[in-house]
Amino acid sequence: MNNRAFRQLMDRVKDAPELGGGFSSADVDRSRERLWRELGWNEAPAPRRYTVWDYLEYLRWEARHAFLRPLAMTAAVAGLMLGGFITTVSASGSRPGDILYPVKLAAERLQLSLANSPEQRLQLHADFAAARLQEAVDLSASNDPGSAAQVKAAVDGFKNELSSAHSELSGLAGQAPAQAAAAASLASKADAFAAVLSQSAQSAPGDVRADVVSAQAAAENTQTQAVRTLVKAYEDGNGSVPAQDVQRNFRNEYQDVSGRLDLALGRLSVMRAALNNLPASQTKDFRAFVASTQTALQPLPASLSTAQDVMAAGGYSHAFDLLNAADKTLASAEQQIVDEEIKLSTLNNDATP
Repeated sequence: MNNRAFRQLMDRVKDAPELGGGFSSADVDRSRERLWRELGWNEAPAPRRYTVWDYLEYLRWEARHAFLRPLAMTAAVAGLMLGGFITTVSASGSRPGDILYPVKLAAERLQLSLANSPEQRLQLHADFAAARLQEAVDLSASNDPGSAAQVKAAVDGFKNELSSAHSELSGLAGQAPAQAAAAASLASKADAFAAVLSQSAQSAPGDVRADVVSAQAAAENTQTQAVRTLVKAYEDGNGSVPAQDVQRNFRNEYQDVSGRLDLALGRLSVMRAALNNLPASQTKDFRAFVASTQTALQPLPASLSTAQDVMAAGGYSHAFDLLNAADKTLASAEQQIVDEEIKLSTLNNDATP
C-alpha cells in the first residue's frame, strides 16, 4: 500500500463511529508515520516542488558549463594535435621497417592533400623522392639484417614519387610559364638524384645494387622527360618561357655528360694499365672489354660538339635529343666499367702473395 492508497482508506473511515470518528488531517499524518515506522516500510519521498530560485540556479549551472565545454574541447584537441606533432617529429627520421615509418608516410600524404596547386604537389613529390633516396642510400650502406628488402621499399617509393611528380607536370600542359618553371625545377632535382645514385651504385652491396641502378635509371628518365617538357613549353609558349631557362638546362646537361665521358675514358686507361701487371692468360677478356668500350664511346665527343652547334642555331629539341642519346650510351658503358673494375680488383687480390 502506498501513501495515496493509505490516505484514501483513512479518509473513508475517519468518521466511522466504530473507530471513534473525528480524525483530522494531522491525525491521519501522525497515524501514517507511526504505522510506516512500526512496519519498517520505506516511505517514498514526496516529490520536490521547485522554486524560482531553483530554476535560476539550474540556468546558471548550464551557462557556466556551456562556456567551459568549448574550452575543454579546445584543450583536448590541442593535446591531440601536440601529441600528433611530437609523434610526427619523432617519425621524421624513420626508415622502411621502423615502427614509426607509416606515421611519416601518413604525414606526407596529409601535406599533399593540403596542397592546392599542381606546382605545390610537384614540389612535395620531389621533396619526398629526395627523402626516399636518402633512406635508400643510408640503408644500402648499412649492414642491418633484412636491409635489402628495406632498400627495395625505399627505391620503390622513390620511383613512385618521381612518377607522381611527372604526372603533376603533365597536368600543367597548356600553362607554358608555370609548366616551364616546374619542368626546370624537376629536371634539376632529377639530375642531382641521378648523380647521387651513380656514385652509390659503385659502392652498393651486391644484393641491393640492382635496386640502386633501377633508381638511377628512373631519375635519368625523369630528368629527360622534364627537359623535353621544358623545351616543348618554350617552343609552344609564344615567348612566355625565357630562352635562358632552356639554354641553362642544356648547358648543365652538356657539362654533366662531358665530364662523365672524360671520367669513363680515364677509368678505361687505368684499367688497361693495370692489365700489364697480370698474366696474359687472365687479361684477354679485360683487354677485349676495354677496346670495345673505347670504340663505343669514341663517337660521343663529336656528338656532343654537334649538339652544341645545333643548340646555338636554335634547334633545341634536336640538341637535347643528341645529348640524351649520348647520355644513354655513356650510362650503359659506366655500368659495365663498374662491373669489370670489381672483377679486376678481385683478380688483383687473388694474385697478391
